[in-house]
Amino acid sequence: MRAWEFIEIDPTVTSVRLASFDDTRKPRITLRYLNKQKLQRKRREAEFARKRPLIVDMYGDPERQAEAVKDELAREEDRHEIEMLKQEMELLKDQIAVQIDAAEIDAERKESIAQGAMRAIARKRKNQ
Repeated sequence: MRAWEFIEIDPTVTSVRLASFDDTRKPRITLRYLNKQKLQRKRREAEFARKRPLIVDMYGDPERQAEAVKDELAREEDRHEIEMLKQEMELLKDQIAVQIDAAEIDAERKESIAQGAMRAIARKRKNQ
């Protein structure tokens, strides 16, 4: 007996589907399949991000890279200059605060001198 003779096919069941080479339909998209695709994409993106600097160095335009380096140096100089200006501004703020305090003391002294002078004038008037 042959193996196919043992198989009993129910003639009422017509949903038996056998895959053939000319069948171009896509299989069902399952959550498991989607998750695998997502993980593959993340791995590819991570690998590309890791290799990108080497690719840029290998296939990049030397003139453009030199220009980018010059721009980066100029930006670094600008940052340094800005930092120096900030420090100078802080120093000026401190100096201004000291001068304001001195001016307040001078104003208090002027006020006390003026009050003393007014008292002296009042005394002279009383004595006359």
